[in-house]
Amino acid sequence: MHVSLLQGDGGVYGIGIPIVAYVDRKVSDATAFEQATKVTVNGAPAAGAWYWQRSGRDGQVLEAHYRTRAYWPAHAKINVVLPVKGLSAGPGLTFENSLTLSIATGPAHVSSVDCARRS
Repeated sequence: MHVSLLQGDGGVYGIGIPIVAYVDRKVSDATAFEQATKVTVNGAPAAGAWYWQRSGRDGQVLEAHYRTRAYWPAHAKINVVLPVKGLSAGPGLTFENSLTLSIATGPAHVSSVDCARRS
């Protein structure tokens, strides 16, 4: 099964964006993918996790979103290594390619809204 990414190398994104990976077939066991993935922020390991969901993108069956517990830091360098080529995606399924990604975040702009409060 083929893996692709939403983001492109060298892009600058907001601090709330997840890393998004797409696969073109249904993964029945994502363990190898999740264990092989290395995500760093400014050179340090990122503390995050993958969340899998059905994809609405043409030609893609599933998408995996990598999120950290908090927002990415502002002006950070984020590197992702997906050395998944040949790894199992479940019985009879293997990933056909490996990927890397190098992106950055811009300044932090966070807004909050309190819909219960009236002025």
